[in-house]
Amino acid sequence: WQGLTMAECEAWDAARLSWLRESPFDRARPGGESLAQVAGRAMEALDAVLERHRGATVLVVSHGGTIRGVLRSLGFVDAAAHVVGNASITQLTATVASARIQWSLDVLGESDHLAAVEAMGS
Repeated sequence: WQGLTMAECEAWDAARLSWLRESPFDRARPGGESLAQVAGRAMEALDAVLERHRGATVLVVSHGGTIRGVLRSLGFVDAAAHVVGNASITQLTATVASARIQWSLDVLGESDHLAAVEAMGS
């Protein structure tokens, strides 16, 4: 399904798309993983980044689907309802205290910076 529009996915396999939409976080795409599996791997990677760069400010760049899965895992969004736009900015802050990580969502899907790019094309 990678690279296809939703209309193309529906034309190719409407039954599977309907099945996927019933539980989008837990069901795997054809030949791939569920959003829950992607989010699990991403959370492990974020934990490793936090450990390696304790106390530092770190930039992590990722695919929108991965960001959406992480946000869903942390309880910030409903994975079925929220789309992370291309080149948008989402900012999470992790505070580590007593070996416990507390996450906050500071920015979600901000895209104001893209206006300048669009203006250059006009």
